[in-house]
Amino acid sequence: GVSERMSITSAGVLDLTIGQIKFPATQNASSDANTLDDYEEGTWQPQIWNAASSGTQLGGGTQVARYVKIGHVVTIEGYFVCDGLNGVSTSNFIYLRNLPFASHSTANLYCAGTIGYAQGLDITATGHISLNLDHNGSAYAALNSWDLSTGTSQMTAGELSADGGFIFSMTYITD
Repeated sequence: GVSERMSITSAGVLDLTIGQIKFPATQNASSDANTLDDYEEGTWQPQIWNAASSGTQLGGGTQVARYVKIGHVVTIEGYFVCDGLNGVSTSNFIYLRNLPFASHSTANLYCAGTIGYAQGLDITATGHISLNLDHNGSAYAALNSWDLSTGTSQMTAGELSADGGFIFSMTYITD
């Protein structure tokens, strides 16, 4: 006999009694903002650079990260430990680059990420460090140190130091 595996209730709810929803390996994009057309998860390699584009990559002894993308929403988490500055000036600002997807392209709409743990940093601020991503179609986020009395300033390579590291997470929107 055939058993029911899927039904639509009188309230319009799709009920997958014993099933799953499977998305294709390549997104079948929809122009309808209310259509869920993509689900993806995987790993990526976080990198720290001394410039938003181009520049020099700082050494990464540990570079581990995962992502989940549901529609236009991307959630990332990872761990990065620096193993050298590769000649980068300690006064250069640093960026978390190589995000798995570029952000959406609305200028001046920012997203904040969290740093849940940090090690080996040379920061004189009395606060903490954080991430921010400017939604301008980029695949990088600025690292910031937050002083409780003066606010945030962008981190430099010298503050990360040659053995500094952190655990991070962030959720952002793509186009």
